[in-house]
Amino acid sequence: MVNVNDLVIGKPYFIFRFFDMSIRYPKIDTMIYIGKCLPITGYCSDKEEYFFQDPMTYSNYGILLEHDHDDVDNQIIAIEEEDLDGFYDGLGLIEELKNVLDEQAKIENLDGKVRT
Repeated sequence: MVNVNDLVIGKPYFIFRFFDMSIRYPKIDTMIYIGKCLPITGYCSDKEEYFFQDPMTYSNYGILLEHDHDDVDNQIIAIEEEDLDGFYDGLGLIEELKNVLDEQAKIENLDGKVRT
C-alpha cells in the first residue's frame, strides 16, 4: 500500500485487486495522482481525500481542470485515505505481484496440481 506522505503529483499509481475471491485473476488499473485539492477550483474536501486522474486524459491534456475540454470525459476520482489500501507505486506493485504469485504457487503445491 502506498503511504499518503509519499504521494507525488504527476506520478502513476496502480490499483491492484482481483476479479475473483480465489486470487487467480488480478486486475491492475493505473491512475495519476493530481493532489489533495483540485487545481484551479481550489476544491478541498473536508475529508482526507486524494484525487487521481486516468492516464489517458492526463497524458493528452494534463490535469483536466486546468484546461477547457468539454468534449473529454472527466476521469478524476477522489479516494479517502482508508481506501488507499489497494494503491501501490511501481515497486510496491511488483512486490505485491510477487507475494500473490508465491501464494498461488503454495496453493497449487497443496492441491498437488495446477488449477484449471
